[in-house]
Amino acid sequence: MNKFTYGIHTVTEILHRYPLMVKSVYLVKPFSNNRLLTILNKCIQYKIRVNFTTKKLINRLTNNGVHQNIAAEVSEVQYNTENDLEKLFYKKNLIFLVLDMIQDTRNFGSCIRTACSAGVDAIIIPKYRSVKINSVSRKVSCGASEIIPIIRVTNLARTLMKMRKNNIFVIGTNEYSKEILYKINLNCSVALVIGGEKAGIRKMIRKCCEQLVRIPTISSFSSLNLSVTAGIGIFEIIRQRKFNNY
Repeated sequence: MNKFTYGIHTVTEILHRYPLMVKSVYLVKPFSNNRLLTILNKCIQYKIRVNFTTKKLINRLTNNGVHQNIAAEVSEVQYNTENDLEKLFYKKNLIFLVLDMIQDTRNFGSCIRTACSAGVDAIIIPKYRSVKINSVSRKVSCGASEIIPIIRVTNLARTLMKMRKNNIFVIGTNEYSKEILYKINLNCSVALVIGGEKAGIRKMIRKCCEQLVRIPTISSFSSLNLSVTAGIGIFEIIRQRKFNNY
C-alpha cells in the first residue's frame, strides 16, 4: 500500500536514505525553491517517475497540508520489531523514548524530531490503539521519522519488564509524583515513558516503571504538552551525561 508524504525537507530525507520507498514524485512548475530542482535531479538519478502537476492536485493528495509544491508517493513504512530492540541491549548508556498510546500525529512527529536530534536510540510504541507514522507525522518530524528506529511491540508492559532485566532504568512521567526529574540519577541506560494525551500513562504501564517523576512548573497550571515533556526529559538525560552531574 502506498501513501503520500510532502514537504521539501521530508521528501529530501526519504530520497537520501530510502529512495526505493519512493514510487513517484509530484511537482509544481515553475519551481518556487531551488531545492525542488535538487529533488528533481535525485529523481532522475534514481529513475523515479516525476509528475508535473498543479497545486490544486497536490492540495488534494496531501489533504491541504503545507506541502511546498511537492508530494511523494511512498511505500508504507516498515517498523522495527522487538527483535531489533533486543539487539541494542548490549550497548551502554542507551536512551529509549516510550510513547504509551498517544493518538495525535503532530505530537508524534514532534517527539520523533526531538528524539532524533538528541540521539535517542529508538522510539517504542504499542502496536495497537496507538498513533502510526503517516504523512502528517513525517512532515512534522522534518524527515526524522526516516532516521530514528521506531519499534512497535505487541505487549508494552512485557517489553518494559524485559528492558528492566537488561539493566535499563524505566522511568515514567506523572505530574502528581513526589519525585522531581532533575533529582534522579539518569547517568545510565534509560527508557523514558510518556503517556497519552488524555489519560497519561496507563496503570499497568505505571506499575512497570521503576520510578515516576514530575517536571516542576512555576505556576499552578502544571499540565505540559506530551511532546514538550518528552523533550525536557530527553535533554535532562543528555545534560546529566554531558556535564557529569552524578
